[in-house]
Amino acid sequence: MIIIEQLKKVKDTRSHINQVYPVMEVAFVVITAMICGQNKWTEIKDFGEGNIEWLREYFPYENGLPTRHNIAAIMRSVVPETLLEAMVGWVNLHREKHAQPIISVDGKVLKGAKANNSTPSIWFRHLM
Repeated sequence: MIIIEQLKKVKDTRSHINQVYPVMEVAFVVITAMICGQNKWTEIKDFGEGNIEWLREYFPYENGLPTRHNIAAIMRSVVPETLLEAMVGWVNLHREKHAQPIISVDGKVLKGAKANNSTPSIWFRHLM
């Protein structure tokens, strides 16, 4: 799975003593939960508990899932630039694999937003 390779880039600032839950496991459950529309820490925790067998196909989760408070704390300990690098790398690899110059995140395709050297609409510029 492409995202797992990219998650190796994520840097964790916690001391080794406090790493009961590996950052890759936590980041994976957070990202997959958010892709499925779960945006709150409690929803992410519930998603993880409900899908633990599927999650274990990719990571061992030997210590189970952290509490919602620990999920939030672990994600706060991540170096943001490394998470961004992993996410952009994942999207770019997917885009290249499928020969798509643009990924439609919301499922819509924007056509004719900028035509004949005109200025793009304000909505389109927001997406850029």
